Amino acid sequence: MSAADNKETPGQEPQELLDRRSALRNFSLVGLAAVAAPAAAAPKDPVTDLLNSLLGGGGSEPAPSEPAPTPAPKPPTEVKSVEPKGKYVKASKEPMGSVEDIPVNSGVLYEAEQYVIAQPKAGHFVGYDALCTHEGCPVDSFGTPGQMNCSCHGAKFNLATGKVEDGPAKKPLPKKPIVIENGKIYKAKKAK
Repeated sequence: MSAADNKETPGQEPQELLDRRSALRNFSLVGLAAVAAPAAAAPKDPVTDLLNSLLGGGGSEPAPSEPAPTPAPKPPTEVKSVEPKGKYVKASKEPMGSVEDIPVNSGVLYEAEQYVIAQPKAGHFVGYDALCTHEGCPVDSFGTPGQMNCSCHGAKFNLATGKVEDGPAKKPLPKKPIVIENGKIYKAKKAK
């Protein structure tokens, strides 16, 4: 339809153009209203609130807020050396990670530092060399509780002791010293 087709005749109101865009817009609004009308009957529904706000209507009451999660207990603030036994101090100013990062009965590989940090039981952390004693691949799998595995050849090590539970490795993972301070885990060295 062109502007030439929309001629006014004396005594009549001008006729609006009904083009394709207007028809689609009107159809969309009617469809949205058809969806919103039944939904408006359900109060306190986030979808209803969204539809009402899009259509210019008021929303229902604000959604109830969820209870705040229980905060995790704060880790101890004192410095403590953790296995191997002896007096150790921090070897670096930057921590490798946080005690919160290490799941109980599991471990985490810190590949850049060549450390595995394990937490065999709650609050007890142990550092290990990250390289498998078989062929030097990283010990990088902690899917089985209480165990750390080398995914290269399948060697399995005990999380608490580092001892071999299944070969091909023959030697246990060497322990490496760590210090925990204010919930952060640091590489450690022997105190002088």
